Amino acid sequence: MPSFFIRDGGKRSEITNARKEFKRKQHLPKTIAKKKKTIRNEEISSDEDLSADDGVPFTGERSDDEFEDVQQTAFRKAKQLLADIRAEEKVEEGEEDEEAIAHRLKEEALSHVATLHRRVASSAKLSDSVVQYRAHSSRFSTVSVALSHDARYICSCSKDATIVKYDVEEGKKVGTLKYDKKNGKCHKGQILALAISPQDRFLVSGGVDATIRVWNFASLELIKELTGHKNAITGLAFRLDSQQLFSCSRDRSVKAWDLDQMGYVDTMFGHVDGVTDIDVLSRERVLTCGGQDRTVRIWKVAEESQLVFNGFSFSVSIDCVAFINDEHFLSGSADGSLCVWSVFKKKPVCVQKEAHGRGGDGQPNWIVSVAARRYTDLVVSGSSDGYIRFWKVADDYKSIENIFSFQLAGFINCMKFSDDGEELACAIGQEHKYGRWWTMSNARNVVALISLKYNGT
Repeated sequence: MPSFFIRDGGKRSEITNARKEFKRKQHLPKTIAKKKKTIRNEEISSDEDLSADDGVPFTGERSDDEFEDVQQTAFRKAKQLLADIRAEEKVEEGEEDEEAIAHRLKEEALSHVATLHRRVASSAKLSDSVVQYRAHSSRFSTVSVALSHDARYICSCSKDATIVKYDVEEGKKVGTLKYDKKNGKCHKGQILALAISPQDRFLVSGGVDATIRVWNFASLELIKELTGHKNAITGLAFRLDSQQLFSCSRDRSVKAWDLDQMGYVDTMFGHVDGVTDIDVLSRERVLTCGGQDRTVRIWKVAEESQLVFNGFSFSVSIDCVAFINDEHFLSGSADGSLCVWSVFKKKPVCVQKEAHGRGGDGQPNWIVSVAARRYTDLVVSGSSDGYIRFWKVADDYKSIENIFSFQLAGFINCMKFSDDGEELACAIGQEHKYGRWWTMSNARNVVALISLKYNGT
């Protein structure tokens, strides 16, 4: 059976690993030797479109008597929701208004899954308001940024091992976190990833020390240090309207955390190189890319399965990804390719080669970061050429059009849209966020906030 979404790792290495695992278990007590949980690779056997709910039933090792599976959990929650709505919608005579109940159910479904895809790219234009400020040491590149829910605050991190919170309205820094030998609260070494939780409860950070630190967003007090990764943390992302956090690392793993309980939930393996970027929307579908393994993966967390999308041989390294909506996503590669993918297709539905042209050495400019205004047709890409390019995605997703660009000298290491899409925060550096292949001496290590306007808004 053809398998478009499973990467052939080679039979010889699988046999060798199996032998090593067998020998290891022979020397372990029976009470310790446990079966390792695996994440299934889902197969798509043709190019035909599939339903979003299609898939192979979960065949894990858990007993049906001990735990609910995904379908049972959904059925139980649906019954409870229907009972609650019926109780609220009862009329004075004690009868039920079926039309009102149906309307409430539809509203509830839309509140959990944002299916409305809006077309805003054609009406978008750059505002005259562009804020730039130096948040960190002038010698070290800014690596990542995160915006608060109302876009009043920007948090940024740098290779100088500091985190800065900036008040946009006041135009000043309101907090700085840096390593102190006496208390050791902040990261020791470069900080590579930031994320702010919904409702601005938490600020989370990850760095080369392989730890995730959870801070109170308002006071910047350390709440919890989360450990488990074995190498640098390269990406952090919260589910929309949830305190569920996902992290990716150079240790090739993706981990799930519950910040309501301040604890670890699960680990997902599959990438064969360090994971370089991560994104998630409202559903438990986590999007990651594996750098030089040239794969993009969507992890179906509840179902314990994954979809594997293989890049082209010329991709070199897929370094950044972003969800457009629940069924489409964007990726950027070191060869300069910008790709639009569908979750139902084994190959990109759109490939824009050399999206940022070629550099002075004749080589394509890297795509360092991408971002999407969620559930719209507006996406952006940032490159080593210092240009931020704004793109309109076609209705059929089979083409993209560059609508305008904005130049900031340096590597565009990270970009994040505000919730309303009217602000774009950017981390600009003289060096690439993950290395020092070359330095752009004419660039400044700054944070930039670009404002957008939309006709009719």
